[in-house]
Amino acid sequence: MAVDLEKVDNFHRKKQLIKEILLRTIKNKEIIYGEQAVKIRVPEHLQRHTDDYDVYSRTPKRDAIEAEKELDREFGGDYFDVTPAEHKGTFKVRSRINGKGYADFTYPDKNYGYDEIDGHNYIAFPLKLEEFLEFQRLNPPVEQIAERMDEATKAIAWVLYVTLKKQTPEMEKMSFDEFQKEITEKFIMKMHILAKTVLESDLELLEKKK
Repeated sequence: MAVDLEKVDNFHRKKQLIKEILLRTIKNKEIIYGEQAVKIRVPEHLQRHTDDYDVYSRTPKRDAIEAEKELDREFGGDYFDVTPAEHKGTFKVRSRINGKGYADFTYPDKNYGYDEIDGHNYIAFPLKLEEFLEFQRLNPPVEQIAERMDEATKAIAWVLYVTLKKQTPEMEKMSFDEFQKEITEKFIMKMHILAKTVLESDLELLEKKK
């Protein structure tokens, strides 16, 4: 099949608009999670570059199609499609030009807490203890990488630092650099306990609000 060079050129000229267009279609009943939920909360120098959005939706297929249609309208043609992902209940909005996925809409397996930030709902922090431990398993352990911490792990450390600083008097005057240096195996276990305590408190508040 012949490549439509004009269409390819148009896509690459407009692709920086994808984020703005996607956010416009994400409504107040949907929750953004994953890397974007970390990125929105941390300083720019701790952010990991990512273009795609992970969204919890009660109507994932319908919302994915809505996003695809809006993207096509803005790009002026048939530039995107919606395909079922391997994960059941997830629908991917993908570019027909480069094959890249720009949004995954997923039916949530439970009710998630969220924070409203800049007009959109982002999954609540602190992370669940199990999620943080899983993150550590998949990434270099925080306690071993004070000097060479990758951006994603550093971002999680920043979220924990900000959260725990509010909860722990002994951390009141501790800088983020000092925090990284003080992360030993013993202190990590203490953080896990504190994070779990903070999470349980948050869940109790959420239950009372229901």
